[in-house]
Amino acid sequence: MQLPAAPGAWVLLIFTVFLVQSVKLWRNYMQAKRTGLPVVITPLLETQVLAQIATPILRAIYLKYLDQGRGWPRWCRFMIKDWSWEDRRLAHEEYGDVFIVVSTEGMICYSADAKMGWDVMNRRHDFTKPRDKYKLLELYGPNVATAEGTEHRFHLRITAPPLSDTSGVNELVWTETMHQTRSLLHKWEKESPGNLHEDVNALTLAVISLAGFGKRLDSNTEQSQHIPSGYKISFLRAITDTTAFMVPILIFPSWLLRVSPLAKAQLAYTQLDKYLRAMIRDERETLDSSGRITSRGPRGNMLQTLIKSSYDVAQEEQQQQQKEGSPGTSKKHAFTESEVLGNLFIYLLAGYETTANAIAYGLILLALESGLQRRLIDEIDDVWSPAAAEGRSELTYSSDFPKLQYMYGFMPLGANSTQSAILTAVQYETFRLYPGVTLITKVCQAAQPILVGNTSHILPPGCRVYLSAPGVHYNEKYWKDPKELRPERWSETNSFSEKEGSTTGASMSAKSQAKMAAVAADKTRQMRGTLLTFSDGVRACLGRKFAQAEYMAFFSMLLQHSK
Repeated sequence: MQLPAAPGAWVLLIFTVFLVQSVKLWRNYMQAKRTGLPVVITPLLETQVLAQIATPILRAIYLKYLDQGRGWPRWCRFMIKDWSWEDRRLAHEEYGDVFIVVSTEGMICYSADAKMGWDVMNRRHDFTKPRDKYKLLELYGPNVATAEGTEHRFHLRITAPPLSDTSGVNELVWTETMHQTRSLLHKWEKESPGNLHEDVNALTLAVISLAGFGKRLDSNTEQSQHIPSGYKISFLRAITDTTAFMVPILIFPSWLLRVSPLAKAQLAYTQLDKYLRAMIRDERETLDSSGRITSRGPRGNMLQTLIKSSYDVAQEEQQQQQKEGSPGTSKKHAFTESEVLGNLFIYLLAGYETTANAIAYGLILLALESGLQRRLIDEIDDVWSPAAAEGRSELTYSSDFPKLQYMYGFMPLGANSTQSAILTAVQYETFRLYPGVTLITKVCQAAQPILVGNTSHILPPGCRVYLSAPGVHYNEKYWKDPKELRPERWSETNSFSEKEGSTTGASMSAKSQAKMAAVAADKTRQMRGTLLTFSDGVRACLGRKFAQAEYMAFFSMLLQHSK
C-alpha cells in the first residue's frame, strides 16, 4: 500500500531541490547583474567538486577540439578547472576583459584587465586569498603562501631573507643547476634522450633538494637509496613520490589514500614528513650560542637559512621586550617546527614543477626558433670568453648572471646609478607565453569597488576574483603580436599607448596609481599588472630570483656545450 506513495515523495523531493537551487541561482544572478558587468550563467563553477571530477573527462573528450585552438565549448567552458589556459582570450573577446560567471553556488569575476589586476593585488586587506583553496597547501603546516594579515607579515619577516641574494641561496641554485645540467648532458651523450619531461623534472627536483634541504641527489640515477633505521623508504624515494603524487596527496584524505591504489603516495608523504622534521631538529642543534650555523651543509640552503632567520627574529623580539621592560620570551626560535616544515613544503611545491615546465617550454621554443638559438649562443660565447681568460671553468651567478643581456635584457637606471637593472627577455617571454600559474585567485570578504576603464563597479561580498594570466598575456592592448615569441619586447618602451595607461578613477587608490606608473620591481618597462607569471604587488612570488637563476643556469650550460 505504501509503494504508490514513494514516487510522489521522490517527485516532491526533486521539485524542492530544483526550487531551492533555482532561488540560489536567481539570487546570485541578480547580485552579479547589479555590478554592471557582463554576466554568464554556468551549470557549475570550476571551484565546485563535481566540476573538478568532470574536468579530466571533458579534457579527454574535447582534446582534438582544443588542439585546433578553438577553446572550450560554451556549455562547459566555465566548469573546467583552469579553462583559461586552453581558452586564452576567447571568452574575454566574447564577454569583455572583465565579466562575472554565476552558478547556484556562487560567482567568480574573471579579469584580463591589467589595471584592475594590479589594484586588486595591492589591496591585500580588501582582496584576500580564498581560504578554502589555500587551506590545502597547509599539508605540512602554516606557511607564507596561506597566511593573511599579521600572520602573513610574521611569516614574510622570516621567509623573505632566505630567498634574497645575500643568503647565498641563488648562488647555490645556479651552481647546482650547472652541476646537474652537466650531468644530464653526459647522460645524453651516452644514450639518446628518452622522456624529456622526466629528465627535466629529475633535474629540477635535484636542484630543489640541495638548495632547499641541503641534500644532494643525482638526477640521473637511483642512487642514495640507503634506508636509515626507522624509515621505510629512502629520502630520494620519499621526495620523488611526494612530488609525483602531489595532487592526490593534497586533495584526498590520508585514510582514503592508505586503502587506495595510491597507498605509496600516502607512505611517501608521511616518510618525507619524518625525514624533514629530523633534518629540522638536527639543523637547529647546529646553532651555537651566538646564533651561527655550524653544520656542514652547503651554505645558503633554505632549511639552514630559514632556521637562522627564525632564530634571529626570536632574538630581536626578546631584546625588544627587554628594552620595553617586560620579561623577554624564552623562545629560541620564532617559528615552530611545523611552521618551518610548512614553509619548506611551499618552497618545494612552488620551485619544482613550475620551473621544470618553464624549462621544457623554453627547450621547445629554442628547437623551433633557430635564429633565437644562434643569438643566445653568441651571447653566451661573448660572456664565456672573459670568464675563461680569468681561468674560470664555468659561468657564475655573481659574475655572469647580469651579463647575459639578451637572455635577460638590460636597462640602465640612470646616469648617476652605480648599477644596472636586469630585466627578463627570453626568459620572461617564455613565461609570458607559457605561465606556470594561469590564475591569481582572490576573494572579497565585504563589498569592494573595482575600476574597469572609467567605470566603477561594486563586487558583492564573497565574490571570487580570478586574474587570468593567459587573458592578460595574450591581450593586444598590452602586447603587440601577443602570440609571437619576441624577446626584444622586454628591452623596448611600453607596448601600450600612454592613452590606454593613463585612465584613473576613484576606485583605485592614489598609491596603486603611483605604483602602476613606476618601473617594475624586475625593472621592466612594461605596465605593472601585464605579467602575472610571478604574481605582482605585495604578494608577489618570493622565489622569483630562485626560478630565474635555475632557468638561466640551465640554458647557459646547455647552449655553451650544445645546440
